[in-house]
Amino acid sequence: MRKLSKLIAAVAAMALLMAMSTSAFAAGENTSPADPAPGKVSQGTVTINGSSASGDIIGTAIPPQTQISKTEAENLVKEKIGVTVKANEEIVILDAMNLTYQENGSVVSVTGSTVKFTMAVPGVKAGTTVYVLHEKSPGVWEVVPCEVKADGTIEVTLDGLSPVYLAMIKQQANTDTSVVVDVAANKGKSPKTGF
Repeated sequence: MRKLSKLIAAVAAMALLMAMSTSAFAAGENTSPADPAPGKVSQGTVTINGSSASGDIIGTAIPPQTQISKTEAENLVKEKIGVTVKANEEIVILDAMNLTYQENGSVVSVTGSTVKFTMAVPGVKAGTTVYVLHEKSPGVWEVVPCEVKADGTIEVTLDGLSPVYLAMIKQQANTDTSVVVDVAANKGKSPKTGF
């Protein structure tokens, strides 16, 4: 009986260990950006073919089967604009969404139209360049550089609306964690209390 209870305990421990370790491998580095909450992304007036429009630009989640990975989005930025990312920089994917133009809650097609609107980009500063990766048709991408204005918004001009990824080049955080200790100032002090 004792051997059986030890065996059951060992099997239970192994099952618990396996259950705890599997979630750590669920998502790899090459995952797509998080889905945004659906909602209005345009700030102020939307212009279609140079004329003011009464509707809004709405962003919704890109269906998983048509999403591209973070690495693919980064490679598109590098390829399309020929950007050189320095050793202390990285391309950051800020957001991903499917854009549509809506009037009174109904989607209105703007295929073949030039759409200009302003949108907020959380977490970026004025003067930063944000790149909008726009899928003009399935598998055909354009990269539109947009400068962030003083109020934290960017003005975007696209030919039609469809999935977009927002990216920027950001300096990596300083990874130097060394601590400089002033030996003369600490002479005679306890290492545990500092007194």
